[in-house]
Amino acid sequence: MVGYTDWMTYYKESSATGKVESDFLKNKSLITNSLARGAIVRLMWHPDRVVTIRHEGYEVFSVLESVNSKLNAGDTFRCGLVVEGEPMYLAQLKHEGGEPVSYVCGREGGVKFIVL
Repeated sequence: MVGYTDWMTYYKESSATGKVESDFLKNKSLITNSLARGAIVRLMWHPDRVVTIRHEGYEVFSVLESVNSKLNAGDTFRCGLVVEGEPMYLAQLKHEGGEPVSYVCGREGGVKFIVL
């Protein structure tokens, strides 16, 4: 509340920006543990990224095919939730034999997905 005269002034001005810090996600979502082992998912995000992944079980995926993305076939990562229109965060991405890193897909416009 630094810079505001009181709580109500802070609340009114912060609410007026239209930016919501917390909210319920109502978009189509995929809880990855609900997928069968071997399930194939196609991910798409702007401008023209298409990545096909296979669920290996326990939230672990391997990249089968990657078009216009920094991800490569053979990369592996963990992901527990994919929400349409939101960024997708990958944990423990093993890329090109390097140390595991975190990675974000669709930071600006989010991802779309199809379970094949």
